[in-house]
Order: sequence, then C-alpha cells, then structure tokens
Amino acid sequence: SAVDQLREVYGLSDSTFLVISGMVTADSSEVVKININTADFRALVRHPYLERYEVQAILKYREIIGKITGTAVLVDNKILTGERARKIRPYLSFD
Repeated sequence: SAVDQLREVYGLSDSTFLVISGMVTADSSEVVKININTADFRALVRHPYLERYEVQAILKYREIIGKITGTAVLVDNKILTGERARKIRPYLSFD
C-alpha cells in the first residue's frame, strides 16, 4: 500500500512506523502521473524510484521503438526490474 512507502524513509524505525501508520492515509487520486512517452530526461530523473541509467535506457528505448505501452514492456526488455516496475507503475501514464 502507499502507506507502506513510509518504510522507505531513511531513519524511520519500525516502531515509529507502527505508531504512525494507523494515522496516515494516502489518496492515489492526488498523484500527478508522468507520461513516460512524452516526459524528458529531467522530468523522469527527478522521480525517486528511477535511477539515471534507467531513465537513459527508457529514453533510448522510446527513441528506437516508439510508444511505451506499460511497465511490462520495460521489464521484458530488462530496462526495469519487476520490483522497480511495481513501485513506479502508479506514478506513470502511457498515453
């Protein structure tokens, strides 16, 4: 869940997470998605779930192949790991 992303906060202990997780909600309708087919390097590299080398590979793939239809394509082509794709998927659009 989106609340579980709090576990990724550097220095946040498990005990603190357990205390605050019941008080936190996440509304995914408020997420502004990045269109992976039109975003430039800067827009993509700013996302904390994408590394510079992944962004470069995404842009190269897009240049060669064209439209990216989903994260599965990126996993199949070894651009993203399955775990990375799972994390980034809610933040991307493929229009």
